Amino acid sequence: MDVQTRSNLPLTIKQYVEMFTEQLTINEIEMILQESGDEDARYNLFYLIWSLKEAFIKAIGQGLGYDLLNVIIKSIFCFFFLFVFNNNKKDNSNE
Repeated sequence: MDVQTRSNLPLTIKQYVEMFTEQLTINEIEMILQESGDEDARYNLFYLIWSLKEAFIKAIGQGLGYDLLNVIIKSIFCFFFLFVFNNNKKDNSNE
């Protein structure tokens, strides 16, 4: 990830990530903020998580209107897992 693509706004990673609370879960935000290393490592993890979410919604043919809180990224050791939850279940009991 080329960190130079970031804007030059004087934001800390915490301030930056807080702008995405409607797209990132609390656990994803904590994972980013607790990433070991410097600020650039935390930005890199943010962009990795964002890219995984974006790739998934593109793969299923959805746009950014898709609720990204339903796409959850978890890290276990060096592996990243993507979980998808659908909270928009249709009630077919009357059919």
